[in-house]
Amino acid sequence: MTARPVALPLTLLAMLLSLMLLASDARAQPGPLVVEGAPGNVVELAVGKGGHEGSFFVRNTGNSSLPVRVRLATSDEDVRLPRGLSVTFENKVQNATLAPGEARKVQILWTPSQGRAREVYGHLALEVGGTVVHVGLHGELGTGASGFLARHILTVLLLLPLLTAVVALLSKLRDGGEKISRGIAVAHLALATWLLVNLERDFGRLDGNEGLQYMERGPVGPVEAYLGVDGASALVSWGLAATLLAGSFLLPGQALAVLSFSVAGLTMTAFCQDLAWVWAGWALGLGGLVWLGGKERLRVSGSLALLSLGALAALIVALRGAAGGMLLLSGHEVIPSLLLPALLRSNFLAPGQTLLGLPLAAGGWVLLCIGVLPLAGAWPGGGWLRGACSKPGSSLLAAGIVLAAIHTLLRLGAGVIPEGVVWAAPALSWGGAALVLVGGLGAWGEQVASTRGSWWMSVQVGFALVGLGSGTPQGLVAALWGVAMGALGWLLSCEKEPSWSGGLGGLVVAGIPGLAGFWGPALAWLGAVTRYPGAALLAALGWAAAVGAAVRGLQAGQGKGPWGAAVLLLVLGIWPGGGLRVLERWGLDYASYLYTPGPTWVAMRSPFPAGYGGRYGGDP
Repeated sequence: MTARPVALPLTLLAMLLSLMLLASDARAQPGPLVVEGAPGNVVELAVGKGGHEGSFFVRNTGNSSLPVRVRLATSDEDVRLPRGLSVTFENKVQNATLAPGEARKVQILWTPSQGRAREVYGHLALEVGGTVVHVGLHGELGTGASGFLARHILTVLLLLPLLTAVVALLSKLRDGGEKISRGIAVAHLALATWLLVNLERDFGRLDGNEGLQYMERGPVGPVEAYLGVDGASALVSWGLAATLLAGSFLLPGQALAVLSFSVAGLTMTAFCQDLAWVWAGWALGLGGLVWLGGKERLRVSGSLALLSLGALAALIVALRGAAGGMLLLSGHEVIPSLLLPALLRSNFLAPGQTLLGLPLAAGGWVLLCIGVLPLAGAWPGGGWLRGACSKPGSSLLAAGIVLAAIHTLLRLGAGVIPEGVVWAAPALSWGGAALVLVGGLGAWGEQVASTRGSWWMSVQVGFALVGLGSGTPQGLVAALWGVAMGALGWLLSCEKEPSWSGGLGGLVVAGIPGLAGFWGPALAWLGAVTRYPGAALLAALGWAAAVGAAVRGLQAGQGKGPWGAAVLLLVLGIWPGGGLRVLERWGLDYASYLYTPGPTWVAMRSPFPAGYGGRYGGDP
């Protein structure tokens, strides 16, 4: 039996299940009030004299007069739209009475200078008696070539790996295919870097658009695609692009094609705002893991993929049963909705909602951990990561999977079922600290240099759990940053022969001060020390052991190495602000889903914006 027959059906099944889950009940909004002049029930805002303007007409098709009130579908308590938006009838009032057959013009004005948003996706509401008719609206600042890139950057970043895969598969048929696929991978990394650099650093959920930037939203066949990016997903996208570029130099055509498909799937998990599409992305990514693992790793990789996809599918089904509704861009309500903003606003603590014998949020958290923690290597010695070091293809993909898994844990944990994170916070902190200690001590006893990095990687993953358990912005930032830098260091440490780059990678993933891998454990420890001082002490002991093992294991090496990666790790170790700043507002947003800001919260800029408040109150 080969890996190919397993991976392909797995991926096809993923796509089929995702489409079934996406086929929710889209409810139209019937009534005598008809919207005219808005194609697809969406108003496009264009540049006008006072800002970005748009308009449409509402007509009363009934036999009696209708009192109508127009307003934006947002509020101070539930911010959904950016600042600077207003909507009125053409005579600058929000209330009007329409006679039978009468039509009135509705005007929308967006003044982008009043807020930070460079685009807007949202809705306005037409209240008629006890019913509400919603109309979608969209506007953006960009024009010209840069505007086109800003409008479609996420789609391009999803499609370029697929194009790389096609070119890689055809490389055997035509000379020069390897250079073309390498060029596409370079362009992919360049665009991911452009996205990371051009993110508005201070843009958060209180600025509207659910805290997302460079959004793309619209119908794709029978379903609606909804893409968006924040600091965390931009960092994940960059890491995956770097993985693909490395693969374009190291892997032959077929292996590079499989890696490219997997990178596309893992990028979906970062950009897609629908839980079913996130699941489909994981199926595509793990299908590649099964393929690249080969015959000797088929049992491990296949079992890992089935366990993770099964647990995540069970989580989706459970949350779907209790999820609330969400508006499509067209204004039609979907009930239930698997959009992440809708799930965050759903009540998973209602009486009678249970899963695995626990409250739904707690049971959902357990399923989420079953689905992603094995992928992250949250096991002494890194679990399956030890075997992944044996082949360049599987090691590159493993690094991407670990990064995407931690991002999914943070995104779905704090961003969908924060009640589950709060419930599991003590176990997260103490369990993460124990993993750090075992990983540090295990690195001392590991005799094989190329697999010692897997023990160190479990140290970084353990600190990620400690950071999440702390519920602080610095803890959440540490979770993603530490794993991202640790994964890069782990890749360097996988070299079988002693080399300067392998030694540097070991120092990075072990978290030695002065290198990029240091800041993840440091910030996680800082987030946990006031709430769980015992766990913080335990983690510190494991960290010291890991650093000691890295220094003791240094060996002289020869040969060329990836100078670019080495310089990056050194620069980010000495000056991490450029990278951490990208994650700061994301960490603040996600921590605020858990708790109210307090004195143990550390950010690079202060004070915290007014309006941030967690569900439970009190500084953790």
